[in-house]
Amino acid sequence: MDWKKSTSGVDSMSSFAVYKRLEQLETENIELKKQLLAALKKIAELEQRLLAYENAHTPPSKQRFKKNPPTEPKGKLGAKVGHEKWEREQPTPTETIEHTETHCPKCNHQLDKPLKVVRKIVEDIPEPTPVIVTEHLISHYKCKHCGKNIVPKVKLPQGSFGYNLQTEIALLNVDSRLPLRKIKSILKRTHNLEITDAHIYKMLHTMSNKLSCEYEKNIQLIRASPFVHADETGMSVDGKNYYLWVFTNGVTTIFTITKTRSKKTINEILGENYSGIIICDGWSAYPNYTPHIQRCWAHILREAKYLAKDFPLFKTFYERLCKMFAQIKKLLQQPIKKRKSAHDLLFEQLTKLLDCMESHKEYKKLATKIRNGGKHWFTCLLHPNIQPTNNLAEQTIREPIIRRKIFGCLDNQKGAQTFSINTSLITTWKQQKLDLFQTIKQNLQNG
Repeated sequence: MDWKKSTSGVDSMSSFAVYKRLEQLETENIELKKQLLAALKKIAELEQRLLAYENAHTPPSKQRFKKNPPTEPKGKLGAKVGHEKWEREQPTPTETIEHTETHCPKCNHQLDKPLKVVRKIVEDIPEPTPVIVTEHLISHYKCKHCGKNIVPKVKLPQGSFGYNLQTEIALLNVDSRLPLRKIKSILKRTHNLEITDAHIYKMLHTMSNKLSCEYEKNIQLIRASPFVHADETGMSVDGKNYYLWVFTNGVTTIFTITKTRSKKTINEILGENYSGIIICDGWSAYPNYTPHIQRCWAHILREAKYLAKDFPLFKTFYERLCKMFAQIKKLLQQPIKKRKSAHDLLFEQLTKLLDCMESHKEYKKLATKIRNGGKHWFTCLLHPNIQPTNNLAEQTIREPIIRRKIFGCLDNQKGAQTFSINTSLITTWKQQKLDLFQTIKQNLQNG
């Protein structure tokens, strides 16, 4: 046997095996790269979806992964030492019941006067009361002298349900945030009243038509206000995306639901020539509508705080922004002349801070957002009664947002109009500290 031939055959077989193995590894490598790219793409998609629940503007109700879960309070509950004790005022009794004994229950001996009388106040509600059904007999006459038909003038509701019931339904729907089926259940339990969802819905819509004049009056009051807080959020109407807007000055509030998030809605509520100041967030519709704006510091500080959690080095910038905001709040207590002199100085400080922030690519997006606000961050220093945050609008719109979570989608445009008018007026009357029941009832009677 030729040794050289046998060695050459082994070498060729070994080379072929190595080649096949390399080819196999290359195929596996390509496949693994494809899987890695698919996994990275999926991770990017999931991170993008996660941003809806983990960003600076995510409300607490949407935070699914809370980093600091609530803990049990330490120590004793209640007010701290030194705080003024709060006690509920004792009500005036509407009825007094005496509990006495004349004879000893053990030996039947007659008892003398009591040694003492212990006073105990018990508050309760009356038992469910049935509905009051009143029959109205309206006589019609004809004058024999002039031939005129005479009918007594009476103020009765259009339908078969009285003003008290209409008012209670409005309060249950708006102030108590109850959907129609819950209102029906409560009326059945407390008054044994049989009523359908359709009746309640129709009643609420009829009320909004009656109160529409008051709604228009409030729009005129908002237009005459020297300032207004504005905000907007999503709202589903018939399965389509709409927007719920709020305009408030703390005494009068207007809600409206529209298809658009543009300045068209602002024009409809505030008019084309509103000369007051709008306190708002950074949405572009507001500066497109007017240059008279106060940007909300709470929004930008939330974003900065969120950024400081991801980038510890940003904490210094965040602290400087907080210090600047503290200066603004302190200046608001000073005379307007002193505030005006500090305006340009603070703007210059902010500009220098943004120059430093923009040198870091991680902070550049936030710096650009703040820079786009220009001097609108300090408008409150130049005018009286202007707040540096838009907390008032956010607090006012919170109630309708909670109702949105309970109700879900509004059925149609008519339902959106009913929602806007009834919610606007009841919110306004609450801000004015009026008796809601009597105010609603009186407006329904006069409508």
